[in-house]
Amino acid sequence: MHQIIFELETITPLFMAGADGRTPELRPPSFKGMMRFWWRAMRAEDDIQTLSKNEAILFGGTEEGQGKSKITIRISDHNLKSNSYSPLPHKQARFRVPGLEPRQKFKCIICVEQRYQKVAISAFKLSTLLGGFGKRSRRGFGALCYRKFDDFDEIMEEIEEANNIMAPHKNLC
Repeated sequence: MHQIIFELETITPLFMAGADGRTPELRPPSFKGMMRFWWRAMRAEDDIQTLSKNEAILFGGTEEGQGKSKITIRISDHNLKSNSYSPLPHKQARFRVPGLEPRQKFKCIICVEQRYQKVAISAFKLSTLLGGFGKRSRRGFGALCYRKFDDFDEIMEEIEEANNIMAPHKNLC
């Protein structure tokens, strides 16, 4: 397994919680879920069977013979600070929700087999560039910044290369 370390920073308050639903916590399954979502988006596959088959190769699946995910994620959060924020900033603060504070740095460590490294990197970069994490992410909360983004053209080239790696004609099953 190859380790890839991403240094991230919270830009806006992040409402992601642990098992109790109230204590702010960075959750690896949420990061993998976003990677999976944006991997599907960057694939833009017309054939659902092919998409599902390739998705199961990379992220695992529940069907017979699909096996576990080739990607594992760990978060090194270094005791991030939390505070209470209004999830409805456009209205009078009727209630507040605990969330991780902006401008805090942490590391996301992705372990992946060497042959899927470029695919995992592209999916993760796309997730942090276009997506938000946790509750209220569609309203601007949960934005993260990957500190070492290259220019946008280079990211698009990585996505194209990752798509070629996972192309059906490569017979990765």
